[in-house]
Amino acid sequence: MKLLAGLGAKIYLLLAGLLLIFGFAISLFVKFEFSQQLRQELQKRGATIARNLAQTSVTPILARDRLNLRLIARKFVQSEDDIVYIFFLGSHETEVLGHSFAGDFPGELLGANPLPADSRLSIRQFYTDRGEVYDFAVPVAGGGLGAVRLGISVEPLQGAVADLTGTILRVSLWLSVLLLLLGIPLSALVARPLRRLTQATRKVAEGELEVQVAEGPADEMGQLARAFNRMTQELHSSHCQLVKRNSELAAEVEKRQAAERTLSEQLNFLKTLLEHLPTPVFFKDRSNLYRGCNQAYAMMFGRSCEEVVGQSVAQIYPAAEARVHEMQDRQLWQQFEPLSYELQIQTPARRRDVIFHKACFFDADGQPKGLVGVVIDVTDEREINRLRSEFVSTTAHEFQTPLTAILGFCELLQGEIPPGSAADYIEIIHERAEFLSRLVDQFLDVSRIDNGRSIPILPRACDPQKLIAHILVSLKPAERQRVRVNFPEPCPQVEVDTDRLTQVIQNLLGNAFKYSQTETPVVISAQTRGDWLEISVQDQGQGLEPEDVVQIFDKFFRARHDDSGISGTGLGLYISKAIVEAHGGCMTAISHKGQGTCLIFTLPLNAEASTG
Repeated sequence: MKLLAGLGAKIYLLLAGLLLIFGFAISLFVKFEFSQQLRQELQKRGATIARNLAQTSVTPILARDRLNLRLIARKFVQSEDDIVYIFFLGSHETEVLGHSFAGDFPGELLGANPLPADSRLSIRQFYTDRGEVYDFAVPVAGGGLGAVRLGISVEPLQGAVADLTGTILRVSLWLSVLLLLLGIPLSALVARPLRRLTQATRKVAEGELEVQVAEGPADEMGQLARAFNRMTQELHSSHCQLVKRNSELAAEVEKRQAAERTLSEQLNFLKTLLEHLPTPVFFKDRSNLYRGCNQAYAMMFGRSCEEVVGQSVAQIYPAAEARVHEMQDRQLWQQFEPLSYELQIQTPARRRDVIFHKACFFDADGQPKGLVGVVIDVTDEREINRLRSEFVSTTAHEFQTPLTAILGFCELLQGEIPPGSAADYIEIIHERAEFLSRLVDQFLDVSRIDNGRSIPILPRACDPQKLIAHILVSLKPAERQRVRVNFPEPCPQVEVDTDRLTQVIQNLLGNAFKYSQTETPVVISAQTRGDWLEISVQDQGQGLEPEDVVQIFDKFFRARHDDSGISGTGLGLYISKAIVEAHGGCMTAISHKGQGTCLIFTLPLNAEASTG
């Protein structure tokens, strides 16, 4: 009620405030804009006075009449209240012919406003003991006789502006007070009907929907009262309808809440399922922007789910891969049929072979809303198929070559053969049969390793230098000449299975010979490291790519070189590493593309030999 009673007063307060603001705005205009105009007029006046002085002083300056010049200066200073000083300069800027100062001439004024050559007027603004001053410099007779300097104070102008501004503010304040005094009785007249409406409104808010107010005359307040009465009547009618409708909605709301709880549980289930699926899943809208994905999909590209959402395929995949996805998505939007396609994609770790399965999802009206996709990584499957194919092909070749020789020489032995050749043929057949036997032994070793059993060994003391010398004797002369042996003297003995160690050395030398040029050396070195002997086999071959170095000891793995004619089953290093580990040692590889490969393994020293 107090607020309504003061409504009229607030209106008049607002008008008074606006009046004050208007007065303040006019004051600012006077203070700045009008003041600026007055300054410009002051500059024009000062320039006119200075030019008149220049014309008046021609004769005294020619006559060098300093007294007359002094009288002229003082006369002008006394006739104008705002003129601070006047002085006349000779042809030399430091020569003062006359001035208006009562005492000595202040020398600092000489350089305060130098008159540029060929200039008819120079105005400078600075501060003196009489406040802000405009200094005017005008040449006499074109500058040949000297110059006139005139200083006019700005203080009278600023005082006039300040007085005018204060007057405007005072008038605005008095008008505001007068408006308030006149508005008090008028505000009461305006607030009275509003107070009645306020009381009725409060009753309506408390639930009395049938309340009515006196309508009064046919003015704006009477129209407002009649509109209020119609409103309360309609509110009462609507309230009765709402009470009835509310009872009907209560049951419906309860059913909907139950349905929402069920839907929420289903959504939580689907969200949890999606987030913890190891299979990458994503979905996009009609503009082909990602709207969501699970953690597996984001991690495939080294990102978080938040970094994927809102991106396009061009921002996730390289350009070539993105074009394939965009083409497949267009086909999906045209046919609305699920589709699948295989693609090799680049991830931060490596290139992967994946299969994309995509399908549209629709809104409640049956319109396509977006698409959902699942990514199946078949990299390992493709790699296994490749290795299996290579293994079958290589193994068949490895078996076919010695079997062909065995069968061929058996046929020769069955027929007529030259005298003395049978022993040579039998030796070749025996050599090829031993090769096949070693190949079968390799397969048996792989079977043992795969079944979790270690390779059986019979360790005993062994001189590795003598063992390697024995192995070199069995090599072809050309291969034997390539090997360089660097062992310490004396070489310590190791505790190993000599047959198995021979198998390891032969595997490493065989790889070094296959993957390096025939004229390059292969170096076998050894050095002791605590209770272990470290042996390395270094070649100067093609070297390996970084990703091949990681897989070099995997079963069936063979490095992909340009020379596809290199034979092998991909089991040699796999078995060699298992043999070394069966002895308690370890095997590693160091290789750089074009710089050869170094295979290093450790063997335990013979305890008795090392202590002795």
